[in-house]
Amino acid sequence: PAPGAGPAALGPPAPAAEVPDLRAVIAGIREDFEQLVLRDRAGSAGAAGRGSRNKDRRRSRDRREAASRSRRSRGRSRSYSSASRSSSHGKRMPKGAVRIHAKRRERSVSPGTVRDMSVLRFKKRPDLLEFSQRCPGALAAQFLMAVHERLKGKPITNERSLYSLDLMRWAKDYAGLKEVRDIREIQTIMATMERLARGQVPQAMDLLAQRAKAIMLAKTAKGSWERAANLELLPLTEGSVALAS
Repeated sequence: PAPGAGPAALGPPAPAAEVPDLRAVIAGIREDFEQLVLRDRAGSAGAAGRGSRNKDRRRSRDRREAASRSRRSRGRSRSYSSASRSSSHGKRMPKGAVRIHAKRRERSVSPGTVRDMSVLRFKKRPDLLEFSQRCPGALAAQFLMAVHERLKGKPITNERSLYSLDLMRWAKDYAGLKEVRDIREIQTIMATMERLARGQVPQAMDLLAQRAKAIMLAKTAKGSWERAANLELLPLTEGSVALAS
């Protein structure tokens, strides 16, 4: 300002600043805070809802997958069962099947049973082993039924007839073997089966034991089938007499 100028020269005074209403400010802050809280709660509820829906979807997917696996498993089981049944006629025990028993029972055998037993076949070895475990004596009965029909010219009508067959005659006339060792082998087996059929277990064991000794003797350094034949309990056939002489 120019020298000598008074306060009037500075112009009118500036208006005083307006003081805000403190209560209005607090109310505004409170309203903003409440809105933030509401938004946060809504977000949490939405997230929880989404999580619950995700869990429900996962559980539903797991149930569908479990049901699908169960259906596939049942399908494989049915396929295996069907394949097993078709793999052999003898997978299942034929109705009224004939079996060899320790107590030689007397039971009539129908033509249908004879037919079912005659077609007993196994394409796979595990099927044969399983059948043998489940139906002991059925395989022996099947063999003896075939021998009976060969010797008698007719099928069996009673199980009892299986225990009195002349198996040594079958081995001699119908086995079709030429080699002396093969003949002796089948004769030993048939003689053992005859003794077992008559309940002569000790005699059958002796027969097999001597056959085992003969085989081991024949395979020693100084052994021979000629010497070994003398250990056996079976009567010497023409071929074995020639070997043993």
